[in-house]
Amino acid sequence: MRLRRSKAAGKSTLVRVVAGDRLAERRDLDRAQDRAAAIADPVGFVDSSELLVIDEIQRAPELLLAIKAAVDEDPRPGRYLLTGSSRLFGMVAAPPRRLRSSAHRPRCALAVRHSAQG
Repeated sequence: MRLRRSKAAGKSTLVRVVAGDRLAERRDLDRAQDRAAAIADPVGFVDSSELLVIDEIQRAPELLLAIKAAVDEDPRPGRYLLTGSSRLFGMVAAPPRRLRSSAHRPRCALAVRHSAQG
């Protein structure tokens, strides 16, 4: 699940409500130590047997590839809850034009929007 709203719109509060009593690991990329860990080891950072809530995902966009790999390996829905105040998927480089056909789009539980940009 991806939650994107403007700054100070209550995303973090909504995440706490949505996660509720469910066991969840929460990581806030506004915190320097969380951000440093995400950048140093993206795969290890997203490895979790519980719901993993990552707040301010735009601070470490390299995590998206690690999350995609984890979802490709284990496609159970509801493993990641991401929040951010910036346009998240616009931060990841688009694949070359020849790979943008529907036959080459990723098929995983992580929703990825494909733009019609040339």
